[in-house]
Amino acid sequence: MAKNPNKIRAKRVASDYVIDIIMIVTIVLVLVLTLYPFLNALAISLNDSNDTTLGGFDHLSA
Repeated sequence: MAKNPNKIRAKRVASDYVIDIIMIVTIVLVLVLTLYPFLNALAISLNDSNDTTLGGFDHLSA
């Protein structure tokens, strides 16, 4: 299959890359902030209730 020779491709400038990086960082931040409560609820539901009331795994190191 031959490529279309009439296809015009815009040149990317430095500001395009900056905007891309800002968007990627924002998307990753939103993803982490949305997934954390679900993962925390899953960990609490699979954990022993005594560990949860004591504050998780922090008391194991003492």
